[in-house]
Amino acid sequence: MSIGDNLNVRVRNGIALPKGLSKKDASKLIKLADWAQGHQFKPKVIGDYFGSKFLVQLRNDMQKAIQNKQQYKYILYSGHDSSILPVMSALNVPLELKPSLCFKCKF
Repeated sequence: MSIGDNLNVRVRNGIALPKGLSKKDASKLIKLADWAQGHQFKPKVIGDYFGSKFLVQLRNDMQKAIQNKQQYKYILYSGHDSSILPVMSALNVPLELKPSLCFKCKF
């Protein structure tokens, strides 16, 4: 867990920040960590390396479904920021920032 993730969890859950760290400074560190993680996977070669395994699995599952050879009626894929970032890069749509947690999303 990175410092940014730790601070993000603390802020979102009302847990006290480390002594001497203001909410404003924590917010800056969280944004910097989000930016750094987003740019870590931005190069296409990195996205291809880390994201291609999932994309191959997805393609194979879809081909089986099209050919009526898939034994499952429903497949749920789950992702985390560290798995979504490389997949987006492999798809040639890299994200600038890591995907945010969404506890109070407005849909």
